[in-house]
Amino acid sequence: MKHLQDAYGQAIYDFHSGEDCNVVIERDDGYIDLDAPLKRYFSEYRNWAPYERLAIKCAKGRVLDVGCGAGRHSLHLQKLGLNVLGYEGTEERANFSPMIIPLKAKNPALVYFGGIYHQGGLLLKQMREKGVKALFMGPDGVDSEEMVKIAGAAAVGSYYTSVAPPRDATPDTAAFAKKYKQRFGKEIEAFGLYGYDATLVGIKAMEQWLKANPGKKPTRAQVSSAVRNIKGFKGVTGAIEFDNKGDPVKAKYFVLQFDKQAYPGKVVKIIEHQAPAALAKKP
Repeated sequence: MKHLQDAYGQAIYDFHSGEDCNVVIERDDGYIDLDAPLKRYFSEYRNWAPYERLAIKCAKGRVLDVGCGAGRHSLHLQKLGLNVLGYEGTEERANFSPMIIPLKAKNPALVYFGGIYHQGGLLLKQMREKGVKALFMGPDGVDSEEMVKIAGAAAVGSYYTSVAPPRDATPDTAAFAKKYKQRFGKEIEAFGLYGYDATLVGIKAMEQWLKANPGKKPTRAQVSSAVRNIKGFKGVTGAIEFDNKGDPVKAKYFVLQFDKQAYPGKVVKIIEHQAPAALAKKP
């Protein structure tokens, strides 16, 4: 095992593949011991500990199995007719087989990866290599050209969401992207546009505050308040305005799909939301 690899996941995978292995726990205080036998992660309901059988009977409705491991609890609850979502976290960066094998056994319709492209691209690629056909969706952490470079052809058909529009979303973003490439010799990514607008908002807020308070230095709270006082600001990504809580008055969320092996993806849906109303103060 290498640093940051998933030792538990690898052990479960090796055991599932027929290898005789155990997990050794070594703590910082020098304590060393063997973990529970790996076969327990694959045991049938009748062989579970009494407290596990009792707990599983309490499951109702929609179930989130956090740290699902090999999936024995999720699979049992699915047999009982419950709607179950298995969740497994990892710091693995190279071999995702220990996660993909039990994942494939559950035959999910969708795999949602809540991380960054350097893991997500490789996970998606290995999923497809192992025959997992589930839809794949990620957050703005995979909103990058690197996702396509890492995943390759496997990226085609996958989805991601982002608060930042793609560079070809509007005439304004396209024009800015063209100027950016002329200046820096490379394509801008969505968060480059977003970051540019965020910087301009900050500069505009400071200009307005300093004009009203010449010769003074603002506090952090005053900077925050100045940003919230921005009204009708026209950025590259569109109109920007905040409420008194600092939320965008109207927020846009983009759902995109890699319809080909190229970045950015194609916008398939735009969701717009008004900022939630402020909670009434208690008397």
